[in-house]
Amino acid sequence: MIFLSIILMLIAAGLLIAESVVPDFGVLGISGIIMLVLAAVGTVLYVPYGGYLLTGELVFLGAGVVLLVRRARRKQAGSHFILKDTLNEDPPEHEDLGAYVGKYGTAKTSLRPFGVAEISGVNFDVASDGNYIPENSSVLVVRAEKGRLVVKAAEQAGVNIN
Repeated sequence: MIFLSIILMLIAAGLLIAESVVPDFGVLGISGIIMLVLAAVGTVLYVPYGGYLLTGELVFLGAGVVLLVRRARRKQAGSHFILKDTLNEDPPEHEDLGAYVGKYGTAKTSLRPFGVAEISGVNFDVASDGNYIPENSSVLVVRAEKGRLVVKAAEQAGVNIN
């Protein structure tokens, strides 16, 4: 019976380690905990001096957990799941948007009424003044509100810059 308890402990440890590495829904961890409890109960009930053996196993398990936590902190576990690169340049903060009022740009997408426009070389999420503006049309920034620029077609503003 002692060999069965040791085998269950080793399998439980393997499942718990696999739980920390493999992204799943906790099946491995729950199975590992169940096997750990079964091994502990079997050790206490059926092995002579099982209480001492269980205490030793728990000390060993605790030391292993401490070592794994220290190692994980040094290696910053899970850092390979975090995107560190930016995909594009962020537009200026909301306070700076007022500086773009009166400037011209180009609609990068169709504005129905929302879309993207390039103004002074920076892409912004913009809203048209309610009218449809086709892609690659010239736009004029008429106001900045709630972190978004409001534009109208340059032709509607009486200006043709194409």
